[in-house]
Amino acid sequence: APYCAARRDAGYDVFAWEPRNQGDSDKDASYQPLQWVTDRDRADGRAAVAYLKSRPDAPAAGVGFFGVSKGGSVGLLLAAEDKWLTCVATDGAYAAYTTVVPYMRRWVAIYSPYKWLQDRLPGWFYGMIGLAAMGRVEGKRGIRFLSVEKAARKLRQPLLMIHGGADTYIKPDMAAAVFDMARSKAKRFWLVEKAKHNQAVQTAGDEYPRRLVEFFDAHMPNV
Repeated sequence: APYCAARRDAGYDVFAWEPRNQGDSDKDASYQPLQWVTDRDRADGRAAVAYLKSRPDAPAAGVGFFGVSKGGSVGLLLAAEDKWLTCVATDGAYAAYTTVVPYMRRWVAIYSPYKWLQDRLPGWFYGMIGLAAMGRVEGKRGIRFLSVEKAARKLRQPLLMIHGGADTYIKPDMAAAVFDMARSKAKRFWLVEKAKHNQAVQTAGDEYPRRLVEFFDAHMPNV
């Protein structure tokens, strides 16, 4: 409700969903969700979009998307493949590669005392190890992790990325790296100072709903 109330007051219809195994959604006994976006998350998002398209009141010109944390990452994936999502706003969105590699560089000293070597190893080397490890997890869990970075590079729709300046989990520069990859001509990165992960809505006060409404007013088609 804190994320949607202002848009409803502004006259927007709001449709919300949560993926499997989250909250009150149906449970899939074979799936244990992690923080990274998987093919299951995308499948649930695709199903939600397909449902909206099937409704008799579905706007032919498309709809806007807003997602929080992993939901924002799923939104980037969906919008990259479906232009019916005419614009995307996210809060706390992130990707795996651009999160894993900086943390690997930071914490590798726990496992290796050779700091001189750590400083000289290129980012792609850490990325190669990280991807290999994620591949093993995929095999054990029977899932596939999806690249939000690749989706961002395909994104052309207007984009508003909101992120907490005090986010200690997904550092601002990690989110900014994904933002920089987006090829949207109309895009904006709003860093909310002192906000931690998913706390921008509380920290920014009235400015938060105002900016969201202004974004959708500017980039959603008249329907």
